[in-house]
Parts: sequence; structure tokens; C-alpha cells
Amino acid sequence: MGRLALDDAELEAALAELPVGLDALAIATRLRERLGPERGRIAAELHELRARALKRFPSGRLRFLTRRGLEQATPERVAAARAAEFAMRASGGVVLDATCGLGADSLALAATGAQLVSADRDPELARRARANLLGAGHAGRVIVADALHPPLDADWLLLDPDRRTGEHRSMSPAEWSPTLAACLKLADRCRGAAIKLPPAYDPARHAELHAGPRASAFEWTSLNGSLVEAVLWLGELAADRPRAAARVLRGTSVDERVGGERESVEALDSWAAHEVAWIADPDPALIRAGQLERVAKAAGMRPLARELAYLGGPAPTAAPGLAYFRVLGSAPLDRKQVRALLTAHDVGPLTVKKRGHADSSEALAARFSRRSGRRGTLLVARLADGHRAYLVDPLPRTEAAPGAGVVGDEGFEPPTSSL
Repeated sequence: MGRLALDDAELEAALAELPVGLDALAIATRLRERLGPERGRIAAELHELRARALKRFPSGRLRFLTRRGLEQATPERVAAARAAEFAMRASGGVVLDATCGLGADSLALAATGAQLVSADRDPELARRARANLLGAGHAGRVIVADALHPPLDADWLLLDPDRRTGEHRSMSPAEWSPTLAACLKLADRCRGAAIKLPPAYDPARHAELHAGPRASAFEWTSLNGSLVEAVLWLGELAADRPRAAARVLRGTSVDERVGGERESVEALDSWAAHEVAWIADPDPALIRAGQLERVAKAAGMRPLARELAYLGGPAPTAAPGLAYFRVLGSAPLDRKQVRALLTAHDVGPLTVKKRGHADSSEALAARFSRRSGRRGTLLVARLADGHRAYLVDPLPRTEAAPGAGVVGDEGFEPPTSSL
């Protein structure tokens, strides 16, 4: 995107007056005719980015965008949940969002009343972050500064190191900017800090970075069933937290957290796995944070097999991060036997969910679906004695799920406003 004049009233008016339902070519043509070639091109790209942004920022407050900045921005729901943590734990002092990008996290922090300073080394991102903050009615104190050289001594720090190397994301903390080692040194100068990490981050692979006396805690966060990030909490922001935790966000109100040391649950034997009445599919944050066994115990369920995340049990129990399925019947993963199971229940087309099978869900659905009958759901699982198919009915999930809250160590209490 070219340089956008953030106070271009004519451009904003042209965007606001676009009829609903125009395709991309018609939008570009209309804007070019009204604004000229260059401003029209900028306006068309901004219109596209704003439409994309609404999926992650439904409030529409993130209005001044770049393509790369939008890809890196924290989803609104996730940013709000983290900001609530700062509001509860960061008592007094200045919060520095040292890698603010377009300002997604800064908007959430400002909404809590934090004494906020935002910074980014990219002048264009800093300019847009300031415009986004001002547009939402907040003070726009945004400074162009490299996170390695903070513009002030803050009490609290938020860092989101850039993991892109060219067109690709790197999983090596030594290739991030700032590096994770540098982020940790910056955090040591503050009362508390939060460092955003990729969702696939494995602390055990980088144990040398996390050795030492500093208080620290890892939290993996999912949003509507997708694992979106990990956060390393440090200093006072890590106080009274379990070493590892999962946070499950869904819709606008569900906020479920589980934390504590890894537990052990024995898997079902093959015969028992064949006969389960209910199956639970865990949220990916539970798996990544090592909390699957803890939740399984709380729910009275056990894995269908070793190293398999599907849980089986006699009845659904309210527990964080579990989606339940009532088992109608099961069969070995053989086309003839699965088709017979579907016929017995008048099921034709299928939605397939699977764990432990190399083929895609789409390929499995194409292989086993029948033409006639109602739509059904098939879970495919790798058991100790081979793959098995379960015909299931999903248990509807309400947004205000019963039992939502925390399973974990004493002292790990969520902010009241999040429940």
C-alpha cells in the first residue's frame, strides 16, 4: 500500500458510500474514477484490508492497516483477554507496548485505562497505530523506537518479536527480532512482562533460555478452536500462575483456563474404547499446554488410546475445552463395515474429524459417504488394534458453557470479569 493520508476525508467518504455487494473490480473502478489512479488504488486496498480485518476485529476499531501488519496483529478477543490480565496484575506504573504494530494490543490495553506508551521501529506502523488509538478515543502516545532501545523505563512490558525472515516465519528464537534472549533481558528490567510466542513454541527445546531465578509461566491460547499464540509471563505478571496453562476463548464470553503440572491418565484398552458412549475432542490449547490429562481426570474420561487426544467415557461432564460427541455406533475403518453402520442410522453425506490417520478428512469423507440419508459426523481414531470409525452426534455448545472456569492449582484465579 502507498502512503495513506490518515486524515483524507474524501477517501473515507468514497469508501463509506460504496454500495453493498460490489465485486473487487467494480470497487476499484469506482474508487479510481472518484479519487484518481493512485488514491483510488490505495482506497481499494484499504477497503479490502478493512473487510478482512472485521473477521478478527469485529468492533471495526482497527481501521488504518497494512497487509503485513494485519497478518501479525493479535485478534481482538485475545488482545482483550491479555489486557484484562495486565489490568488485574499490573498495579500502577507505565505499560510499554514495545512492538505495537498497528496497535491491536495497544487498543485493548488503552481500553482498560492503562497508562500506556506504544512504540514500533517502523514509522508507517507507528503512524497507523497512533491513528487507530486516536480514532477509538484514546491518547495516541506512539513513539518510533526499536524495542532493543526502549524510549523509556517502563514498569510493565509487552513484546511481540517479529518472527518473519523474508516471506517465511522462523521457529528459531535466535532469528526473531528482537531475539528471545534479548526480549528476556529487556523483561528483566521491568516489574513484569509478557512476551508473545508462536503457538507451536516448545519451552523444552530452548531450556537454556528459561533457566535462572526469574518468575515465569507459559500460557497457550486458543480462539474458537484454533490455537493462536503462546505467551510467556514474567516477573510480577507470572506470580501465582502455574508453570504451564491453557486458555480457551470462544465467542464473546467463554474464557476457560486450566493449569498445573502434567498428570498421568491411563488409556482405555481396545475393547473399552470400542464401547464408549461419549467421545470428547479437546481444544488444541489443552494439548499444547500439557493439560489434557488434567481435564480428562476432571471430566471422568480417559484417552481412547495411548498418545491419542480423543477421550472416551460414559457421560459428558462440564470441563474446560472439551467438545462432546454422543456415540451412535462404531466399526473398524473398513468401507463395507462403515457403510453398513451409516445405513443402519440412515446417514449419507459425512463430516469427518480424525486423529491419527494420514488421510485428510475430506478424503475420508469421500471414501465413506453415502448419497442418500441425513448428514452425519464420523470420528476416525487410531486405536491400539487399528483405526476405528465412530458415528456420532455433536453435543451443542452454548457460549456460556456450564462449568467454564479454571481447573488447576490453588491460587490460579482468573479475573472475575473474564468468567
